[in-house]
Amino acid sequence: MPGRNWYMTTPILNDPALRLMTVALDALSKQQAVISHNIANIDTPGFLAKEVPFKERLDAALRSHNSLPLARTHGQHLAVLAPSEAMPQVTQRRGVTPRVDGNTVDINREMIDLVETSLKYRAVAQLVSKRLSLIKTIIVDS
Repeated sequence: MPGRNWYMTTPILNDPALRLMTVALDALSKQQAVISHNIANIDTPGFLAKEVPFKERLDAALRSHNSLPLARTHGQHLAVLAPSEAMPQVTQRRGVTPRVDGNTVDINREMIDLVETSLKYRAVAQLVSKRLSLIKTIIVDS
């Protein structure tokens, strides 16, 4: 049986899954802001819609880390990412055709992205809440 304050020396809050969820929340928050900015500029001539291609950056970062000789003690452990590798970047939306006024905002796409982002944010926030509840239970019951 570990000592009474074993959790004080255990990196229980240094949870890779929790860190990844936090980065995801940051990216989704930034994506929500970008979508709102796009919608606000729907009537601005020449405005180029922006996006946050977070999923592509995260996938690329995870793939690049899988090729490194890092010691992972279990196949389901997440690769360790440097915060800068997974940070969301705002880019110009690709593959869109501008309207006559040069604006590339498509309100239908923005509204779909807005709903998807909101649902994803809510789901990840619930996962974070459950993870923190689990950590609290572990600490309290020890």
